[in-house]
Amino acid sequence: DFKPLQLGRIDLVMTVGGTPKPLTEAIKQYKPDFIVFICSHDSHDEKPSPTSSSFNVDGNDPEKNIRTLSNYKGEYRRFDVKNPDDFPTVYQATSKALQFAREQAEPGDEILADYTGGTKTMSAVLTILLFVLDLEITPSLTVSRRKDTQKATGAIIIARPLDVDLPRSDFLNRTVDDLLEKRLYHPACALLENLIEKFRNNEVRDRIIIRLEKCRAFARWDA
Repeated sequence: DFKPLQLGRIDLVMTVGGTPKPLTEAIKQYKPDFIVFICSHDSHDEKPSPTSSSFNVDGNDPEKNIRTLSNYKGEYRRFDVKNPDDFPTVYQATSKALQFAREQAEPGDEILADYTGGTKTMSAVLTILLFVLDLEITPSLTVSRRKDTQKATGAIIIARPLDVDLPRSDFLNRTVDDLLEKRLYHPACALLENLIEKFRNNEVRDRIIIRLEKCRAFARWDA
């Protein structure tokens, strides 16, 4: 079973596609207290049609309904995307979904976001937001165990949180570089101090701490 790093409840954000099995397995493994579903939706009202992935959340087919298949009885919220291949549309809906998840969470809660399901655009948008813009939420991917590098077995499905501290820190360190180049040492120090609290990977944290000490030295020298 998944062991959260925090002491509170587990909230799960999921992009939903046409195949329910990976998502049902992720729900069973994480055992979330609240789920935010991001779905394609081609109806003019709240009722989902079988041609959209919202049907896999609120449809009446027990063989497709993710909540039924995973025996999930908790609360949830659905965010619909009218055009799941249009980047700006998906971005707006996904941003709202993540904001809602953050607002729902209390201090000590763990928020995970699984980008396995949905269209390529839905997965790409969620990945971009998680890797570089939203440090409060842990990305997750649900995969089949592989026998080799070409094909998954499909027998055992594993949901796993991803350690993305390194790409996140590399991206944000570019902002630090810009601040240092302009001799804005105090803002650079403040940003690095904030990053130390966000990252869990010890190696990445150590790199940030070393850089912070150098930045503080520059700030003292410039005072």
